[in-house]
Amino acid sequence: MVIEKFPPNKRRGNEDDNVEHETHVHHPEFIILEEDREKEGEGEFSKQEFAYLHTFHNLSKVNFPFFFRLLALGLSCVIFMLSFVVLALLSIGVVVGLMGLFRIEEMNKPMIRFWTIYRRMLVFSLGLFVAMFSPPLGFALILVYLFLLGEPVDGGLLQKIFLSRFRSE
Repeated sequence: MVIEKFPPNKRRGNEDDNVEHETHVHHPEFIILEEDREKEGEGEFSKQEFAYLHTFHNLSKVNFPFFFRLLALGLSCVIFMLSFVVLALLSIGVVVGLMGLFRIEEMNKPMIRFWTIYRRMLVFSLGLFVAMFSPPLGFALILVYLFLLGEPVDGGLLQKIFLSRFRSE
């Protein structure tokens, strides 16, 4: 906040060049910061965030065998190759959307749908490729992507798939 003080006899609108203006900057003594979100229950994480952290923690305990890593690499390659088909469909969707100058919603729907599918395929392909070297990190990348989209991820499903099939350390 800037406070301007003027001599008592001079007004702000006066065009006199001899008027000196004093400018003082007010520095607050303290600043009150409010919480962006209310804390739910105990701890500082929401239920959804806690579910993701719990899933990450459980994945880090699992010992993944070599065939699983090869399976992740194979799935990554298959998804990456299929993403080229989706990319071709996306380019057709862009051409259709361009015909309507991207203003007609019905013409933009295929483009938006194929863009979403293409983006997810690339993230899943990257996550599975990383999972070949470090499965918890690869699956964490996929889960973070889903978390940022706001989609609920059922930790119980991952536990059923991974924890029941592979030994824990």
